[in-house]
Amino acid sequence: MWRKIAEMIDLPKEVIESLLAANINIKDEKISKNIFLLTRPDESLKAKNALKELLPQDDKGFKILLCMLDAAGIAYE
Repeated sequence: MWRKIAEMIDLPKEVIESLLAANINIKDEKISKNIFLLTRPDESLKAKNALKELLPQDDKGFKILLCMLDAAGIAYE
């Protein structure tokens, strides 16, 4: 879902390549649950913090950005 949002906001090719390189398993049950919770205002901060703990080290923030774009895709549909 994140790719649709990335195209809609015209993300630069380099950013898309970095998102692909982030290589996280967004189908993982805990990760996907928290991505969905990002779409709920009452749960979004808690979900963001949970994702930061679940995701591997990411100094540039592309892993969390990928999750946020996926959540935006869920909300968009």
